[in-house]
Amino acid sequence: MEAALIALGSAILGSLVGSVTGYRYNKKLQDSKDFADRWVDRKEKIYAPLYEQALAFKRFIDELSEYPTQPYVRIAIDEATAAIGSRQITDFSMWDSIKKDTRFDYIPKHIKNDLDEVYEAVVKRNDNEDKIHDKLKELSTAFYSDIEQYLDESKTRNVNIQGTITMLLTQIVMPYQPNADITSTGLVSSLNSSMRNDADPEFIKSKCDDLIKKAKETTSYKNITPLIKSLQTKVDKTVDDLRKLITKIIEDYEGGTNIDL
Repeated sequence: MEAALIALGSAILGSLVGSVTGYRYNKKLQDSKDFADRWVDRKEKIYAPLYEQALAFKRFIDELSEYPTQPYVRIAIDEATAAIGSRQITDFSMWDSIKKDTRFDYIPKHIKNDLDEVYEAVVKRNDNEDKIHDKLKELSTAFYSDIEQYLDESKTRNVNIQGTITMLLTQIVMPYQPNADITSTGLVSSLNSSMRNDADPEFIKSKCDDLIKKAKETTSYKNITPLIKSLQTKVDKTVDDLRKLITKIIEDYEGGTNIDL
């Protein structure tokens, strides 16, 4: 009888231990699955969309770096600017949107740093763009004062000459060609139709030459390429870090191999 009781107790104990061990094992598997599911969910809802926008932005910056022909294309870094929807706005507002909700809590610290640096680089680039525009307007106003005495009032009565000069100057010095031999021929030719017959052509040409020279020598104009190159470097790092994060999630939690992002 005693041996039977001992055997029964052992069986019950073994069953209990097995149940507890099985429960713990199953719970560990479930916790592991939940953990994996959370990372996959973050990948699909946060990291992948952010990667796609960062990649599209990288392509734009690469093109702008090689052919910076549109210095006045605005880069939107907030939702309000992006909502304008102008064809002259390139959108990188997703980071601003993410920072305002709970998605921000699930961005790894090093990628937060990457995106903050991109944001700051875009701000510097946009600020420089504004400075270029303001400087060209300032130079155009001074130029107008110099040539005003030679303008034919009957030909310029309904024409915004200062605005026209700014537009022409922008078209001449842009696309950005710091080493190009930019001449004033086009500006002189465009202004001829507004000049009096007795206007001194040599004086007008010298003023046009001086205007273009001053535009090219401004700090903001010279900063175009360095600022774009700096932005390009930061965007490249952001795209690379996001790609590595997504690749790791796919490999660790989705069994992915031979991933091509």
